[in-house]
Amino acid sequence: DRDARETLPFLADQTIWRRCLYAIELRRPDMVETSYMIGDRTTWLQIALAPLGDGLVMTMTDVTDLMVANQTLQCRAATLALEIGRERATRRALSHEIGQREEREQELRRLAETDPLTALLNRRSFIEKANAAIADCDAAGEDTALIIVDLDHFKSVNDSYGHGAGDAVIRAFADLLLGIARPDRDLVGRFGGEEFAVFMPRAGTAAVLRMARRIQDELTRRKLPVSETLALQVSASLGVATRRDAESFTAFIERADRALYRAKNEGRNRICLAEADSIVVAA
Repeated sequence: DRDARETLPFLADQTIWRRCLYAIELRRPDMVETSYMIGDRTTWLQIALAPLGDGLVMTMTDVTDLMVANQTLQCRAATLALEIGRERATRRALSHEIGQREEREQELRRLAETDPLTALLNRRSFIEKANAAIADCDAAGEDTALIIVDLDHFKSVNDSYGHGAGDAVIRAFADLLLGIARPDRDLVGRFGGEEFAVFMPRAGTAAVLRMARRIQDELTRRKLPVSETLALQVSASLGVATRRDAESFTAFIERADRALYRAKNEGRNRICLAEADSIVVAA
């Protein structure tokens, strides 16, 4: 004959009490979970509510151990999720660091292989790549050809317009060579100063002479830009060689160099084929 809320302390919770009243009024069973303190211990109950007449049957099950186990599992799951998150973050950071390191290595490799002013291959890298291409061409029984180019009277450009203008001419001529060369085959390099080289795998004498004439035609047709207000007309001398069977690349370059010196000694602005009697003069 006592008030249920005094006998069962968890019924002091207004939410639980209203659920009990609704179960009676609506004649509908219900299931609720609740907890209450006994001393310093928390007790969890699972309460089944079943309407009976104008009253209510309450079946209470102590689920404290189950709730503690669930809480322990949830805590472990949260800890595991945190550890997984940290591991993923570590992996992302490591992947980013590896990517940056690879980019730095590629940049260092590029700097080691290229001329800083023109971004063309430097002499060492040019020779290494040309030797590799020669090996492939030898295996396939194909010819290779080489052009050594030297800008004529380049010193006068520096003397008349300054070294900044000279650098601009060098860069512009490098762009001209890149625009003419076959991008999927030819190697273009700067050997130093105003001297450049174009290596042509799978090309014979006819093809390399066409390339040399095209270089001179382009120089004749247009001026090289120095600034927004200045462009200079520049000519070049070219030594051309086709590789002989079993010839070393060093000997190959020397023959092309000798042809270049011959072109310069005989008046510049010329194309000279290595160890040939004929000189092709630019139009």
